[in-house]
Amino acid sequence: KRGGKVIKKIGFTSGADIHFTQLAEQILQTQPEAVLSVANALDTAMFALQLHKAGSKLPLAASEWAATEKVIDLGGPAVEGMIIDQFFDRDSQLPAYQSFRSAYKKRFAAEPGFPSVAGYDAANALFTALDHSTDPATLKQTLLDISVFSGAQGTFRLDKYGDSNRPTFLVKIENGKFKRIK
Repeated sequence: KRGGKVIKKIGFTSGADIHFTQLAEQILQTQPEAVLSVANALDTAMFALQLHKAGSKLPLAASEWAATEKVIDLGGPAVEGMIIDQFFDRDSQLPAYQSFRSAYKKRFAAEPGFPSVAGYDAANALFTALDHSTDPATLKQTLLDISVFSGAQGTFRLDKYGDSNRPTFLVKIENGKFKRIK
């Protein structure tokens, strides 16, 4: 909408043989104004580290896939300032989330992340559907028919394809923490 354009896309398959130095060099040769990583936390952190080692000060963004504490642990200063769009609000004060958070911390001695909340919500949606029908052949349709479920951070709705529609939040990594951008 603001006239930006993608000037280079570089794909790779995650694995032990990725050469992040070469990926960073390829990106930097195009002289971008910013870099977006659509990869998991490990690959995003390794890519950011190589950009950082090359002296890059480019603004970085990443997909929600990378939005786990692992990206911060592995990326350190290289991911400072990275912006990520995600549906998970670490600062949620909703009672359902605070209850989930407390139980999670007690059991795992760690803060929950988006995969924890997504898994919790998915399991609860499944249990709700199983309350209506235990026939595996109709489970998908049962989920779609119910369509609205209670989650740790509020209700969510499944569309006709089974995708959920949730509010999203922008976060920025500041001082080694995800901070919600208001």
